[in-house]
Amino acid sequence: MGTVHLLRGRWAVVLCLAGVASGAGEIKLGGRIVDDETGEVVTRFMLQWGFPKAGDPNEWTWGGGTMTGSRKGTFRIHSFRGGGAKTWVRVVANGYLPEPITPKPFTPPLVRDGLVVRLKRGATLGGRVGDHEGRPVADADVYLLGQQLLDLQDGRTEAFRGTVTQTDQDGRFALRGAGAGPVKLAVSSKRLHVWLAEVAGADREAEIRLPPPARLALRYDIPGDEDTATFRLELKTWEIPAWKSVVTSVQRPTAPNGGETVLANVAPGTYDLARTKTIRMGDTGRGAFCDRRTVVLKAGTTAREDFVRKTGWPIVGEVLGLAGTRAPGAIVTVQAGPPTGAANPTKKWKLPTLDALGCGRDGHFRTARIPPGEYTVCAEASEPPPAHGTNRFSTGRLLPGLIGEARVVILKDVPPPRVLIPLAPRPPRGKAAASPAAAKTSPPRPLTKLWDALADEDAVKGYQATEALAARGPEAVALLAGRLSPAAADPGAIRRCIADLDSAQFAARQKATADLYLLARAAEPMLRTALRDAPGAEKRDRIQALLKALNSPAPTTPALRRTESAVRILERSGTPPARAALRKLAAGAAGAYVTEQARAALQRLAAQDRP
Repeated sequence: MGTVHLLRGRWAVVLCLAGVASGAGEIKLGGRIVDDETGEVVTRFMLQWGFPKAGDPNEWTWGGGTMTGSRKGTFRIHSFRGGGAKTWVRVVANGYLPEPITPKPFTPPLVRDGLVVRLKRGATLGGRVGDHEGRPVADADVYLLGQQLLDLQDGRTEAFRGTVTQTDQDGRFALRGAGAGPVKLAVSSKRLHVWLAEVAGADREAEIRLPPPARLALRYDIPGDEDTATFRLELKTWEIPAWKSVVTSVQRPTAPNGGETVLANVAPGTYDLARTKTIRMGDTGRGAFCDRRTVVLKAGTTAREDFVRKTGWPIVGEVLGLAGTRAPGAIVTVQAGPPTGAANPTKKWKLPTLDALGCGRDGHFRTARIPPGEYTVCAEASEPPPAHGTNRFSTGRLLPGLIGEARVVILKDVPPPRVLIPLAPRPPRGKAAASPAAAKTSPPRPLTKLWDALADEDAVKGYQATEALAARGPEAVALLAGRLSPAAADPGAIRRCIADLDSAQFAARQKATADLYLLARAAEPMLRTALRDAPGAEKRDRIQALLKALNSPAPTTPALRRTESAVRILERSGTPPARAALRKLAAGAAGAYVTEQARAALQRLAAQDRP
């Protein structure tokens, strides 16, 4: 160990006063870092916290580094450590041996200022780096390991303050800062992202031979997803004893949608590979690993991983319950498998994720293409966090205040129905979500009231009415079969509706508009003809709104919402009477809203019936 001195003058007075703690568990340390031989200040360094190893108080674990440095080589530490445990702080810098800033470990509180930490230069380790054919590897970075975790991100590291050097044109290097005995070195170059070598020590020349690199081709073709995908390829160093807690290696290649990219400098090994997506929602956000998998790459070979979806459908839906909250929107994820009912999002993170995206306050969303299978679509929303609260993980990450999920089955030949995800307050930490059976029961509402509620302006109330009707089984099927009628697209009736769009009577204009919404594409040709005839302002606006609604993923009027919900209930029932009602509706005018909804429902039921 080196020595730790105190600056003379005014700092000596501060030190005398610092014998009494200014706060329970408080640590306030300050001073400067200098070269032990020259006395010159060291401007780039890192401060690391040390903790005694469990079972052996004489051995210390170092980590939790704080990157720092200044032109004057000064440092300041202000922290609070409770529990009465001993701690220590040391300095790590390029070319020097690690040095504690106090002579001995200490138990907080401790306040010291005016410290001078003198760093001793380490031994110089020389050597040569060659590729698998013995050719010199120029411009390779050589890191001395063991003082600080080496976190390599695409061949670069921003936070490393330990000992590092670079090879010359002959592949030779001289690295100052080694201690006595064997050492570990990491080499990173354009030819190979990272490789670890163990050498005998500074007393002999190090000869490092890199293995042949592996190649990885990544193909990306997912309709409806991002134009450019960012991948994350991380070497599973935690599974390699010599690399564990010493090196992390991450590469982040990109590929255009419909194209591919090739990594040619990958180290042989086992990797964690995923597409990464970052979703921002107001001041919060989260990342997602999509299509995550493990890949094994062998030296001198080329592997291919496809992120391609040739079959399937996007999931179109709506998150309900954002109105009346301060949440800017919701984050939606698609995960493989049925709903878990887990209240804590952390319990879902290990499930395979196929897509992640955000939606605005209207709640509408559309995913990328999802292959056939059973999925859970999860939604979470957060209001602006309170100044103080417990709605957080221990890491400080804000827990979503509203959560919801829905089951979706993707079939090969027919798109899924629009999915509705009602949000509900997340239960307090440590408490499970209340089950529907545990909820307080209320007398069943009259069927006619539920029918009316299907068209409620409040989407949440409409959803609740849908669930209540679905639970009434045969009663609900009989009601819906009697209330729903096949659409008739009589050209004369359509012309009268279009003419009434500029009627002098407001009620007539509203009824004509509502009828045309229900006719949907069955009325489209006549609507476009009427638009070309240069109608008046109000009639033009109503026609344009009707045409725009044809491409809307969600029903735009109360009558359309009721129709969608009613067909949804019949499909969920799937009984012979329900199917008979759907067939009757599907026989109506082609292009009408209820006709197309019923036909799609029958297609899904038929596909589910097939073995």
